[in-house]
Amino acid sequence: MHQDQTATKTFLYTSLLKPADDVRVVDRLLPSFNEHTSWKFISIGPGSGVDKIQPKSQILFKFPYRRGLMARVFHAGLILKFSLQVKPQVICINTTELLWVALANKILFGSLLVQDLQENEALNRQQSSSLITKWSGLLTALLFTISKAWTDRFWVAEKVYPVQMKLPAGSWSYLPNIAIRHEFTGQMPSRVKNLMLITGTLSLPFGVLQGIEWVKEMRIKQHELSLLICGHCPDVKLFNHLQMQTQRLPWLSLEISAEPLPHELLLQRISSCEILLCPYQNLPSIRGKYPSKFREAARLGKPILCPDFDEWRFIHSVSGPIPGTLLIHGSLEELEAEEEQFKERLGLELGHLGMP
Repeated sequence: MHQDQTATKTFLYTSLLKPADDVRVVDRLLPSFNEHTSWKFISIGPGSGVDKIQPKSQILFKFPYRRGLMARVFHAGLILKFSLQVKPQVICINTTELLWVALANKILFGSLLVQDLQENEALNRQQSSSLITKWSGLLTALLFTISKAWTDRFWVAEKVYPVQMKLPAGSWSYLPNIAIRHEFTGQMPSRVKNLMLITGTLSLPFGVLQGIEWVKEMRIKQHELSLLICGHCPDVKLFNHLQMQTQRLPWLSLEISAEPLPHELLLQRISSCEILLCPYQNLPSIRGKYPSKFREAARLGKPILCPDFDEWRFIHSVSGPIPGTLLIHGSLEELEAEEEQFKERLGLELGHLGMP
């Protein structure tokens, strides 16, 4: 573990679910962070299976990826122990269960608290078919409501979150999951003809089963189509169901894991496909969002097939090959502008937190 001895103040980024070297940290936050501040940046979270080249201000402290309750309690304890050692001036969390860790740091060291809202955890859990998960969603919503009083800043990855989560006016800044240019400068695989792709974190709300049905329907007219599903699938029942599907459907192949897959691998698979499928379900947790995969596909020049949602209808879209779908072609000019806006906003945020 390398420490930068020249940095005297610490920004601690913590998560129980996102990898310590998650792309939002390493490729989105850190380039701007290092440009605007000399602070030491520490990221604590699960391992992703691959080590990044670490900027001098970053330390990665990784533990095994586990979603179980006891594992999450244990890992939260590890994060608390580590935070008490480094005494961060700013602590940034993106998992609700870490609120108590952040509160301990505020009480003991006067640490500023930033919540990096990449998901609406409460809403996601409330839409589950499991009664226990639904109740945990209500508890998460309650804890988040209480936490607003002692949170110094909210960073939101989606414009819809301030309304959904009732954030106080002036308390948040929009920092989307942009597609930064240098992520795509390496050698990418060439296109595989007639290959459709579903990638990302795989779940029923994501619509992975609907995506299979889409390809079935498209194969009626275009028999050569094949589908690759590549991503992180934490749902054991869905994981097993997809494996059974491959035995019945010779045109379906899988590259799925119970743990997060390296982001580079997902980008390579997007590069090799002909069309990226994003078959999201029409749920409250989906409506109003603009998935980061849309931006990544645009960078790689890949069209996206997605549901015909109102908020996506006017973004370089045409009617898709299946009723109720859109075919979207992203704009590189908009991506370039968004990247510059991200850097400017993050620079203002760091100044707002007193981080010269």
